[in-house]
Amino acid sequence: MRDIVQILNAQSRKHAVIYTSAMSLKDAYYLIQLRTKRAIAAERGSCSAGELDAIRSMAEACVRTFLTFAQVVPTGQTDCLHALSLAPVHSDFEDDLIIAAVARAGADYLVSSDERLRRHAPVVCLTPAEAAALLRD
Repeated sequence: MRDIVQILNAQSRKHAVIYTSAMSLKDAYYLIQLRTKRAIAAERGSCSAGELDAIRSMAEACVRTFLTFAQVVPTGQTDCLHALSLAPVHSDFEDDLIIAAVARAGADYLVSSDERLRRHAPVVCLTPAEAAALLRD
């Protein structure tokens, strides 16, 4: 998470454009909630209804904040067909949709921690730490 914050902080200084897909935002929203619930559960065993509401609000606020830095790449039928055409090379439809979004956006880099996706990316694929370092330089 720290690397993502560093990327966003450096992005404005470097005039870098950050693209995201709606699917990635969905994943971030889910993971923020999951990790927060797990942390509370590990400490106390469960979350109250009020805490669950606060966790949802926090996840929503994180996504809203990210959207002030990033442009969402639209995904349409052509992109889905492109993703399906990648199945012989990389048979993970969800990752192939990300690859299609990279192609649609004309992005120079893809940032991901997913090793399998990184091996099949059509552009240079950096980990969040590598992207943060690149933008710091």
